[in-house]
Amino acid sequence: MLFHRSLKKRALFSLPVVFVTLLVFFVFYCYHAGYKWLGYSSLVSDVAVYFFVFMIEWSYFTSSFTDPGTVPLGYTGTEGEKAYEASKCKFCDVIRPPRAHHCRVCDRCVLRQDHHCPWIGNCVGFHNHRYFIQFLFYATLNTGIVGSSCLGHYLTNEDYNYFTLTGAFLGSGLSALIGGLGGFHVWGMLANKTTLETKRFRNQLLFDLGDWRKNLKQIFGENIFAVVLPIPTYGHLDGCEYPYIIENFIEEPREEKDEEL
Repeated sequence: MLFHRSLKKRALFSLPVVFVTLLVFFVFYCYHAGYKWLGYSSLVSDVAVYFFVFMIEWSYFTSSFTDPGTVPLGYTGTEGEKAYEASKCKFCDVIRPPRAHHCRVCDRCVLRQDHHCPWIGNCVGFHNHRYFIQFLFYATLNTGIVGSSCLGHYLTNEDYNYFTLTGAFLGSGLSALIGGLGGFHVWGMLANKTTLETKRFRNQLLFDLGDWRKNLKQIFGENIFAVVLPIPTYGHLDGCEYPYIIENFIEEPREEKDEEL
């Protein structure tokens, strides 16, 4: 939300961020009021919930406040018509790297844009895709623990309350929803495809290096700790050039329409 050119848009797109933050803490409160304070939690479940809430907020705000990356000044790519070549943005009137797309919400081209996510108030792109994946992962685990704990207590005990029921159904529902979204993104990472590329070029495996570990390194970098922690990491890519396997290239028309989410 910090990267919208309009101050009004920055304020508008900060509202979902506030909502998600409050929702995280409401689910956290349901665990306490509907399970822990009734005397049925364990040290293991308490530590897991506290830890995952911390990791949710850390990865969430990192994905929200990290610039996903835009076309660097002085970029000198040669415009072409193939998916692995640079293209010209009809909105910004600049040459942009392969896999970069224009976001009409942010009003700029984003490096390796996956999609624009209103829930983080930001685009998911080259510099923050990893943080977004980590947020989905920790949110799935935490809501799953809360949902299963409250649901199990509700089914086996009579001294439950409103927060027990809310935590059971809200936690379980969010875990299934966020987990499904996370699974889709994991599938895309393993094939080295962004959401936009999956939508527009369903059969295209141009950037799939044939090894899921190499594909994941393009997202998570070289630091093993960055796989689980939303910390800066550096790999061999700069967001402008990507290795590809020309034998996997399938000739498909390049779409003129840019991101409008």
